[in-house]
Amino acid sequence: MAEGKKKQQHIVVFQDEKGKVIKTAFAVHGESVTAPDLPGSKGSQGHYDLVFGGWDQDLSSITANLVVKAFYKKVPKKYLVMYFNEDGSVLGTEFVPYGSPAEEKIQPKKDDSDEFHYRFIGWDTDLSKIEKDTMARPLFGKIRRSYPVRFLDEDGRVLKEARILYGRPAAAPSDPSKESDPVFHYHFSGWDRPFDSITGPVDVRAVYESEYREYPVRIYEEDRLVSEISCHYGDLIEYPDLSRKGYTLTWTPMPDRVEEEVTIRGTYEFSNPAGKEFDLGNIACRIVNPSIEAGTVCLLRYDSEEGRVRIPEQVLIGDYYYRISEIDARAFCGCTAMEILEIPASVAQLHEEALSGCRRLKEINLGRGIRKIGKHAFSENTHLKKIVLESDTIRFVHRSAFERMDAPVVIAMRPNIYQKRFALFEKAMGSGAIIARQI
Repeated sequence: MAEGKKKQQHIVVFQDEKGKVIKTAFAVHGESVTAPDLPGSKGSQGHYDLVFGGWDQDLSSITANLVVKAFYKKVPKKYLVMYFNEDGSVLGTEFVPYGSPAEEKIQPKKDDSDEFHYRFIGWDTDLSKIEKDTMARPLFGKIRRSYPVRFLDEDGRVLKEARILYGRPAAAPSDPSKESDPVFHYHFSGWDRPFDSITGPVDVRAVYESEYREYPVRIYEEDRLVSEISCHYGDLIEYPDLSRKGYTLTWTPMPDRVEEEVTIRGTYEFSNPAGKEFDLGNIACRIVNPSIEAGTVCLLRYDSEEGRVRIPEQVLIGDYYYRISEIDARAFCGCTAMEILEIPASVAQLHEEALSGCRRLKEINLGRGIRKIGKHAFSENTHLKKIVLESDTIRFVHRSAFERMDAPVVIAMRPNIYQKRFALFEKAMGSGAIIARQI
Protein backbone atom coordinates (compact mmCIF):
# COMPACT_ATOMS: atom_id res chain seq x y z
CA MET A 1 0.00 0.00 0.00
CA ALA A 2 1.33 3.38 -1.00
CA GLU A 3 2.15 5.85 1.71
CA GLY A 4 -0.70 8.36 2.28
CA LYS A 5 -3.50 6.05 1.02
CA LYS A 6 -6.84 6.76 2.80
CA LYS A 7 -8.39 4.18 5.19
CA GLN A 8 -11.56 2.46 4.04
CA GLN A 9 -14.85 3.83 5.35
CA HIS A 10 -18.21 2.15 5.84
CA ILE A 11 -21.80 3.50 5.81
CA VAL A 12 -23.84 2.92 8.97
CA VAL A 13 -27.59 3.50 8.72
CA PHE A 14 -29.51 3.90 12.02
CA GLN A 15 -33.21 3.00 12.05
CA ASP A 16 -35.84 3.20 14.79
CA GLU A 17 -37.72 0.10 16.00
CA LYS A 18 -40.13 0.49 13.06
CA GLY A 19 -37.41 0.71 10.35
CA LYS A 20 -37.49 4.44 9.84
CA VAL A 21 -34.02 5.89 9.14
CA ILE A 22 -32.96 8.11 11.97
CA LYS A 23 -29.35 8.81 10.98
CA THR A 24 -26.65 7.82 8.51
CA ALA A 25 -23.01 7.96 9.50
CA PHE A 26 -19.58 6.97 8.16
CA ALA A 27 -17.19 4.91 10.17
CA VAL A 28 -13.54 4.17 9.55
CA HIS A 29 -12.87 0.53 9.17
CA GLY A 30 -12.28 -1.11 12.52
CA GLU A 31 -13.34 1.90 14.55
CA SER A 32 -16.53 2.61 16.51
CA VAL A 33 -19.42 4.81 15.54
CA THR A 34 -21.56 7.14 17.66
CA ALA A 35 -25.24 6.21 17.81
CA PRO A 36 -27.95 8.88 17.85
CA ASP A 37 -29.85 9.72 21.06
CA LEU A 38 -33.27 8.08 21.42
CA PRO A 39 -35.98 8.48 24.09
CA GLY A 40 -35.44 6.25 27.13
CA SER A 41 -39.09 5.22 27.17
CA LYS A 42 -41.75 4.65 24.55
CA GLY A 43 -44.76 4.60 26.91
CA SER A 44 -46.30 1.51 28.40
CA GLN A 45 -48.24 -1.57 27.51
CA GLY A 46 -50.54 -2.83 30.25
CA HIS A 47 -48.46 -3.50 33.32
CA TYR A 48 -45.17 -2.89 31.50
CA ASP A 49 -43.12 0.18 30.46
CA LEU A 50 -41.30 0.19 27.06
CA VAL A 51 -37.73 1.08 27.83
CA PHE A 52 -34.91 1.61 25.28
CA GLY A 53 -32.90 -1.55 25.25
CA GLY A 54 -30.05 -0.63 22.80
CA TRP A 55 -29.08 -1.44 19.12
CA ASP A 56 -29.18 -4.74 17.36
CA GLN A 57 -25.56 -4.47 16.07
CA ASP A 58 -22.20 -4.03 17.77
CA LEU A 59 -20.99 -0.48 17.20
CA SER A 60 -17.59 -0.79 18.80
CA SER A 61 -15.68 -1.93 15.66
CA ILE A 62 -17.21 -1.29 12.22
CA THR A 63 -15.85 -3.56 9.46
CA ALA A 64 -18.66 -3.32 6.86
CA ASN A 65 -21.66 -1.27 5.86
CA LEU A 66 -24.38 -1.73 8.45
CA VAL A 67 -28.06 -1.12 9.00
CA VAL A 68 -28.51 -0.76 12.73
CA LYS A 69 -32.00 -0.94 14.25
CA ALA A 70 -33.05 0.29 17.73
CA PHE A 71 -35.08 -2.02 19.99
CA TYR A 72 -37.22 -1.50 23.15
CA LYS A 73 -37.84 -4.00 25.96
CA LYS A 74 -40.75 -4.43 28.38
CA VAL A 75 -39.98 -3.59 32.04
CA PRO A 76 -42.62 -4.42 34.73
CA LYS A 77 -44.24 -1.36 36.23
CA LYS A 78 -43.60 -0.68 39.97
CA TYR A 79 -46.63 -0.37 42.22
CA LEU A 80 -46.87 1.39 45.57
CA VAL A 81 -47.42 -0.84 48.59
CA MET A 82 -48.47 1.10 51.74
CA TYR A 83 -48.39 -0.50 55.18
CA PHE A 84 -50.85 0.83 57.73
CA ASN A 85 -51.19 0.31 61.46
CA GLU A 86 -54.46 -0.83 63.02
CA ASP A 87 -55.30 2.76 63.89
CA GLY A 88 -54.75 3.94 60.28
CA SER A 89 -51.34 5.47 60.75
CA VAL A 90 -48.75 4.72 58.05
CA LEU A 91 -46.04 2.31 59.08
CA GLY A 92 -44.06 2.50 55.80
CA THR A 93 -44.12 2.15 52.00
CA GLU A 94 -42.27 0.34 49.22
CA PHE A 95 -42.40 0.06 45.40
CA VAL A 96 -42.72 -3.46 44.07
CA PRO A 97 -42.40 -4.55 40.36
CA TYR A 98 -45.50 -6.00 38.82
CA GLY A 99 -45.94 -9.66 39.62
CA SER A 100 -43.20 -9.65 42.27
CA PRO A 101 -43.79 -10.25 45.99
CA ALA A 102 -43.52 -7.40 48.50
CA GLU A 103 -40.51 -7.53 50.76
CA GLU A 104 -42.61 -7.02 53.92
CA LYS A 105 -39.71 -5.72 55.95
CA ILE A 106 -42.08 -4.07 58.41
CA GLN A 107 -43.09 -6.14 61.47
CA PRO A 108 -45.90 -4.31 63.26
CA LYS A 109 -46.58 -4.73 66.97
CA LYS A 110 -49.63 -4.35 69.13
CA ASP A 111 -49.51 -3.66 72.85
CA ASP A 112 -50.91 -6.37 75.06
CA SER A 113 -54.17 -5.68 76.86
CA ASP A 114 -55.00 -6.93 80.33
CA GLU A 115 -56.88 -9.78 78.73
CA PHE A 116 -54.76 -10.76 75.71
CA HIS A 117 -51.25 -11.07 74.33
CA TYR A 118 -51.14 -10.03 70.61
CA ARG A 119 -48.90 -11.63 67.93
CA PHE A 120 -48.53 -10.37 64.34
CA ILE A 121 -49.65 -13.12 61.93
CA GLY A 122 -49.72 -11.32 58.54
CA TRP A 123 -51.48 -8.71 56.42
CA ASP A 124 -55.07 -8.42 55.37
CA THR A 125 -54.18 -8.70 51.66
CA ASP A 126 -52.02 -10.99 49.55
CA LEU A 127 -48.57 -9.49 49.05
CA SER A 128 -47.03 -12.47 47.25
CA LYS A 129 -47.77 -11.03 43.75
CA ILE A 130 -48.25 -7.29 43.43
CA GLU A 131 -50.36 -6.24 40.45
CA LYS A 132 -51.54 -2.81 41.53
CA ASP A 133 -51.10 -0.14 44.19
CA THR A 134 -51.89 -1.92 47.44
CA MET A 135 -52.80 -0.97 50.98
CA ALA A 136 -52.00 -3.55 53.65
CA ARG A 137 -53.26 -3.63 57.24
CA PRO A 138 -51.88 -5.94 59.91
CA LEU A 139 -53.62 -8.97 61.34
CA PHE A 140 -52.92 -10.04 64.94
CA GLY A 141 -53.56 -13.33 66.65
CA LYS A 142 -54.52 -13.08 70.34
CA ILE A 143 -53.76 -15.38 73.23
CA ARG A 144 -55.63 -15.03 76.52
CA ARG A 145 -53.25 -13.97 79.25
CA SER A 146 -52.81 -15.82 82.54
CA TYR A 147 -51.84 -14.29 85.88
CA PRO A 148 -50.20 -15.62 89.03
CA VAL A 149 -52.58 -16.01 91.96
CA ARG A 150 -51.23 -16.72 95.44
CA PHE A 151 -53.23 -17.64 98.51
CA LEU A 152 -51.33 -16.52 101.61
CA ASP A 153 -51.81 -17.14 105.27
CA GLU A 154 -51.91 -14.13 107.58
CA ASP A 155 -48.16 -14.39 108.23
CA GLY A 156 -47.33 -14.38 104.50
CA ARG A 157 -46.81 -18.14 104.19
CA VAL A 158 -47.87 -19.38 100.72
CA LEU A 159 -50.78 -21.82 100.97
CA LYS A 160 -51.32 -22.25 97.23
CA GLU A 161 -50.23 -20.64 93.97
CA ALA A 162 -51.39 -21.07 90.37
CA ARG A 163 -51.68 -19.26 87.04
CA ILE A 164 -55.26 -18.41 86.09
CA LEU A 165 -56.56 -17.29 82.68
CA TYR A 166 -57.94 -13.78 82.49
CA GLY A 167 -61.53 -13.61 83.67
CA ARG A 168 -61.54 -17.13 85.07
CA PRO A 169 -62.04 -17.89 88.78
CA ALA A 170 -59.29 -19.21 91.04
CA ALA A 171 -59.86 -22.19 93.32
CA ALA A 172 -59.09 -21.54 96.97
CA PRO A 173 -57.17 -24.05 99.09
CA SER A 174 -58.71 -25.77 102.07
CA ASP A 175 -59.62 -23.41 104.89
CA PRO A 176 -56.44 -22.60 106.85
CA SER A 177 -56.22 -22.42 110.62
CA LYS A 178 -54.35 -20.26 113.09
CA GLU A 179 -53.14 -21.45 116.45
CA SER A 180 -54.48 -19.75 119.53
CA ASP A 181 -52.16 -17.50 121.48
CA PRO A 182 -52.46 -16.57 125.15
CA VAL A 183 -54.89 -13.75 124.32
CA PHE A 184 -57.14 -15.05 121.53
CA HIS A 185 -58.69 -18.03 119.80
CA TYR A 186 -58.79 -17.54 116.02
CA HIS A 187 -61.43 -18.63 113.51
CA PHE A 188 -60.97 -18.49 109.75
CA SER A 189 -63.56 -16.08 108.34
CA GLY A 190 -62.64 -15.97 104.63
CA TRP A 191 -60.31 -14.20 102.23
CA ASP A 192 -59.50 -10.51 102.02
CA ARG A 193 -60.55 -10.07 98.35
CA PRO A 194 -62.65 -11.78 95.67
CA PHE A 195 -61.01 -14.16 93.22
CA ASP A 196 -64.00 -15.19 91.05
CA SER A 197 -62.68 -13.25 88.02
CA ILE A 198 -58.92 -12.83 87.80
CA THR A 199 -57.81 -9.72 85.88
CA GLY A 200 -54.21 -9.40 87.04
CA PRO A 201 -51.60 -10.72 89.48
CA VAL A 202 -53.15 -11.00 92.92
CA ASP A 203 -52.29 -12.09 96.44
CA VAL A 204 -55.25 -13.30 98.46
CA ARG A 205 -54.77 -13.33 102.24
CA ALA A 206 -56.57 -15.34 104.86
CA VAL A 207 -58.66 -13.37 107.37
CA TYR A 208 -59.26 -14.55 110.93
CA GLU A 209 -61.72 -13.44 113.55
CA SER A 210 -60.35 -13.26 117.07
CA GLU A 211 -62.14 -14.34 120.21
CA TYR A 212 -60.80 -13.57 123.67
CA ARG A 213 -59.71 -16.67 125.49
CA GLU A 214 -61.26 -17.39 128.86
CA TYR A 215 -59.31 -18.79 131.76
CA PRO A 216 -60.55 -20.19 135.07
CA VAL A 217 -59.28 -18.29 138.09
CA ARG A 218 -59.58 -20.06 141.45
CA ILE A 219 -58.84 -18.26 144.71
CA TYR A 220 -58.29 -20.14 147.96
CA GLU A 221 -57.90 -18.94 151.52
CA GLU A 222 -55.42 -21.58 152.56
CA ASP A 223 -57.46 -24.75 151.80
CA ARG A 224 -60.87 -23.08 151.51
CA LEU A 225 -62.13 -22.21 148.02
CA VAL A 226 -63.24 -18.59 148.13
CA SER A 227 -64.14 -18.02 144.47
CA GLU A 228 -63.86 -19.59 141.03
CA ILE A 229 -64.61 -17.42 138.01
CA SER A 230 -63.93 -17.44 134.27
CA CYS A 231 -62.06 -14.38 133.01
CA HIS A 232 -60.88 -13.03 129.69
CA TYR A 233 -57.20 -12.65 129.02
CA GLY A 234 -56.02 -9.32 130.44
CA ASP A 235 -58.89 -8.89 132.93
CA LEU A 236 -57.94 -7.44 136.29
CA ILE A 237 -58.03 -9.97 139.10
CA GLU A 238 -60.12 -8.88 142.06
CA TYR A 239 -58.79 -10.31 145.30
CA PRO A 240 -61.23 -10.89 148.16
CA ASP A 241 -60.84 -8.80 151.31
CA LEU A 242 -59.52 -11.34 153.79
CA SER A 243 -57.66 -10.80 157.04
CA ARG A 244 -56.70 -12.44 160.30
CA LYS A 245 -55.63 -10.46 163.33
CA GLY A 246 -51.89 -10.51 163.84
CA TYR A 247 -51.17 -12.14 160.52
CA THR A 248 -50.17 -10.99 157.08
CA LEU A 249 -51.99 -12.49 154.11
CA THR A 250 -49.76 -13.48 151.20
CA TRP A 251 -51.12 -14.48 147.78
CA THR A 252 -49.15 -17.05 145.79
CA PRO A 253 -48.92 -16.30 142.95
CA MET A 254 -50.25 -12.75 142.84
CA PRO A 255 -50.78 -11.67 139.21
CA ASP A 256 -52.52 -8.35 138.51
CA ARG A 257 -54.20 -9.60 135.33
CA VAL A 258 -55.37 -12.87 133.89
CA GLU A 259 -52.85 -14.40 131.50
CA GLU A 260 -53.48 -18.11 131.98
CA GLU A 261 -55.43 -20.58 134.05
CA VAL A 262 -54.34 -19.92 137.60
CA THR A 263 -54.95 -21.11 141.14
CA ILE A 264 -54.17 -18.43 143.70
CA ARG A 265 -53.74 -19.41 147.30
CA GLY A 266 -53.75 -17.01 150.22
CA THR A 267 -51.69 -18.05 153.20
CA TYR A 268 -51.25 -16.33 156.53
CA GLU A 269 -47.91 -15.61 158.07
CA PHE A 270 -47.41 -14.16 161.47
CA SER A 271 -46.98 -10.43 160.90
CA ASN A 272 -44.02 -10.07 163.20
CA PRO A 273 -41.66 -13.04 162.78
CA ALA A 274 -38.38 -13.28 164.65
CA GLY A 275 -35.70 -11.08 163.12
CA LYS A 276 -38.10 -8.68 161.40
CA GLU A 277 -37.20 -5.02 161.98
CA PHE A 278 -39.60 -2.11 162.41
CA ASP A 279 -39.18 1.63 162.35
CA LEU A 280 -41.72 3.15 164.71
CA GLY A 281 -40.70 6.77 164.43
CA ASN A 282 -38.29 7.58 167.25
CA ILE A 283 -37.87 3.89 168.00
CA ALA A 284 -36.47 1.12 165.83
CA CYS A 285 -36.59 -2.49 166.98
CA ARG A 286 -36.19 -6.11 165.92
CA ILE A 287 -38.48 -9.00 166.89
CA VAL A 288 -36.78 -11.42 169.27
CA ASN A 289 -39.73 -13.52 170.40
CA PRO A 290 -42.72 -13.40 168.02
CA SER A 291 -45.12 -14.80 170.61
CA ILE A 292 -48.48 -13.04 170.59
CA GLU A 293 -48.84 -13.21 174.38
CA ALA A 294 -45.19 -12.82 175.45
CA GLY A 295 -43.50 -11.21 172.47
CA THR A 296 -40.24 -9.33 172.93
CA VAL A 297 -38.05 -7.02 170.84
CA CYS A 298 -34.50 -5.76 170.80
CA LEU A 299 -34.18 -1.97 170.81
CA LEU A 300 -32.06 -0.92 167.82
CA ARG A 301 -32.44 2.85 168.01
CA TYR A 302 -33.98 5.41 170.27
CA ASP A 303 -34.10 9.11 169.37
CA SER A 304 -34.83 11.82 171.90
CA GLU A 305 -33.92 15.44 172.57
CA GLU A 306 -34.71 15.17 176.29
CA GLY A 307 -32.10 15.29 179.00
CA ARG A 308 -33.83 12.52 180.95
CA VAL A 309 -34.83 9.55 178.79
CA ARG A 310 -37.24 6.85 180.01
CA ILE A 311 -37.40 3.77 177.80
CA PRO A 312 -40.94 2.31 177.59
CA GLU A 313 -41.39 -1.29 178.67
CA GLN A 314 -43.31 -2.19 175.53
CA VAL A 315 -44.08 -1.02 171.98
CA LEU A 316 -47.13 -1.53 169.78
CA ILE A 317 -46.35 -3.33 166.51
CA GLY A 318 -49.38 -4.01 164.34
CA ASP A 319 -52.05 -5.54 166.56
CA TYR A 320 -49.86 -6.52 169.53
CA TYR A 321 -47.61 -5.09 172.23
CA TYR A 322 -44.05 -6.35 172.56
CA ARG A 323 -41.81 -5.93 175.60
CA ILE A 324 -38.36 -4.42 175.08
CA SER A 325 -36.10 -7.19 176.38
CA GLU A 326 -32.74 -6.32 174.79
CA ILE A 327 -30.75 -3.24 173.76
CA ASP A 328 -28.52 -3.37 170.70
CA ALA A 329 -25.16 -1.63 170.05
CA ARG A 330 -25.16 2.20 170.21
CA ALA A 331 -28.93 2.34 170.42
CA PHE A 332 -28.87 5.78 172.05
CA CYS A 333 -26.37 7.64 169.87
CA GLY A 334 -29.24 9.76 168.60
CA CYS A 335 -30.01 11.04 172.08
CA THR A 336 -27.56 13.92 171.89
CA ALA A 337 -28.95 15.77 174.96
CA MET A 338 -29.44 12.69 177.19
CA GLU A 339 -27.85 12.90 180.67
CA ILE A 340 -29.96 10.38 182.59
CA LEU A 341 -31.17 7.07 181.12
CA GLU A 342 -33.85 4.93 182.78
CA ILE A 343 -34.06 1.38 181.50
CA PRO A 344 -37.31 -0.49 182.30
CA ALA A 345 -37.56 -3.81 184.14
CA SER A 346 -38.46 -5.55 180.86
CA VAL A 347 -34.87 -5.23 179.56
CA ALA A 348 -32.84 -8.37 180.37
CA GLN A 349 -29.78 -7.95 178.16
CA LEU A 350 -27.37 -5.22 177.07
CA HIS A 351 -25.56 -6.28 173.89
CA GLU A 352 -21.98 -5.35 173.01
CA GLU A 353 -21.59 -1.53 173.14
CA ALA A 354 -25.31 -1.27 173.93
CA LEU A 355 -24.99 1.96 175.92
CA SER A 356 -21.74 3.24 174.44
CA GLY A 357 -21.20 6.51 172.58
CA CYS A 358 -23.49 8.65 174.75
CA ARG A 359 -21.21 11.68 175.23
CA ARG A 360 -23.36 13.54 177.76
CA LEU A 361 -24.70 10.57 179.70
CA LYS A 362 -24.05 10.90 183.45
CA GLU A 363 -26.33 8.37 185.11
CA ILE A 364 -27.91 5.02 184.14
CA ASN A 365 -30.70 3.18 185.96
CA LEU A 366 -30.46 -0.42 184.76
CA GLY A 367 -33.80 -1.63 186.08
CA ARG A 368 -34.72 -4.87 187.81
CA GLY A 369 -34.75 -7.16 184.81
CA ILE A 370 -31.08 -6.97 183.74
CA ARG A 371 -29.46 -10.41 183.53
CA LYS A 372 -26.62 -9.98 181.06
CA ILE A 373 -24.25 -7.13 180.24
CA GLY A 374 -22.14 -7.48 177.11
CA LYS A 375 -18.65 -6.41 176.05
CA HIS A 376 -17.95 -2.64 176.09
CA ALA A 377 -21.55 -2.07 177.10
CA PHE A 378 -20.66 1.29 178.76
CA SER A 379 -17.58 2.29 176.70
CA GLU A 380 -16.88 5.82 175.41
CA ASN A 381 -19.23 7.43 177.95
CA THR A 382 -16.77 10.08 179.13
CA HIS A 383 -19.23 11.76 181.51
CA LEU A 384 -20.78 8.65 183.04
CA LYS A 385 -20.53 8.85 186.84
CA LYS A 386 -23.19 6.55 188.24
CA ILE A 387 -24.94 3.27 187.48
CA VAL A 388 -27.88 2.22 189.62
CA LEU A 389 -28.38 -1.55 189.66
CA GLU A 390 -31.71 -2.77 191.01
CA SER A 391 -31.59 -6.30 189.61
CA ASP A 392 -30.74 -9.25 191.84
CA THR A 393 -31.10 -11.67 188.89
CA ILE A 394 -28.06 -10.53 186.91
CA ARG A 395 -25.98 -13.52 185.83
CA PHE A 396 -23.26 -12.20 183.52
CA VAL A 397 -21.09 -9.11 183.19
CA HIS A 398 -18.46 -9.19 180.48
CA ARG A 399 -14.96 -8.60 181.80
CA SER A 400 -14.57 -5.79 179.21
CA ALA A 401 -17.93 -4.17 179.90
CA PHE A 402 -16.26 -1.09 181.46
CA GLU A 403 -13.20 -0.77 179.26
CA ARG A 404 -12.37 2.52 177.50
CA MET A 405 -13.75 4.56 180.38
CA ASP A 406 -11.94 7.79 181.26
CA ALA A 407 -13.15 8.22 184.86
CA PRO A 408 -14.32 6.06 187.81
CA VAL A 409 -17.99 5.07 187.86
CA VAL A 410 -20.04 4.49 191.01
CA ILE A 411 -22.28 1.43 190.96
CA ALA A 412 -25.08 1.76 193.47
CA MET A 413 -26.64 -1.50 194.78
CA ARG A 414 -28.81 -2.54 197.66
CA PRO A 415 -26.95 -4.55 200.32
CA ASN A 416 -28.54 -7.86 199.37
CA ILE A 417 -27.64 -7.35 195.73
CA TYR A 418 -24.14 -6.23 196.58
CA GLN A 419 -23.46 -9.40 198.55
CA LYS A 420 -24.69 -11.64 195.70
CA ARG A 421 -23.50 -9.88 192.57
CA PHE A 422 -20.53 -7.67 193.40
CA ALA A 423 -18.12 -10.38 192.31
CA LEU A 424 -19.49 -10.14 188.75
CA PHE A 425 -18.58 -6.48 188.59
CA GLU A 426 -15.31 -6.89 190.38
CA LYS A 427 -13.95 -8.95 187.50
CA ALA A 428 -14.93 -6.22 185.07
CA MET A 429 -13.59 -3.25 187.12
CA GLY A 430 -10.03 -3.24 185.83
CA SER A 431 -7.32 -1.14 187.47
CA GLY A 432 -9.64 0.66 189.84
CA ALA A 433 -11.65 2.23 187.08
CA ILE A 434 -14.89 1.34 188.87
CA ILE A 435 -15.83 1.95 192.51
CA ALA A 436 -18.70 -0.14 193.79
CA ARG A 437 -20.66 0.71 196.93
CA GLN A 438 -23.92 -0.07 198.56
CA ILE A 439 -27.03 2.05 198.14
